[in-house]
Amino acid sequence: MKTDAQTFERVGAATHPISDSAAEINEPADAASAARAADNILLWTSYLPPDCIKSMIAMGWDRTT
Repeated sequence: MKTDAQTFERVGAATHPISDSAAEINEPADAASAARAADNILLWTSYLPPDCIKSMIAMGWDRTT
């Protein structure tokens, strides 16, 4: 399964990815954030296929939802 969830905004001749939470994803997780991410992943495993979950984690959704 291929998923491209990035959106682009045209600026002159170049395009730039838009991300509202890129800084948050790059910050180290504290215990509460790590626990919430684990809970999200556990819930997703009950109804999503593994390749979808891997993509969601790669995009940082486990930390931002």
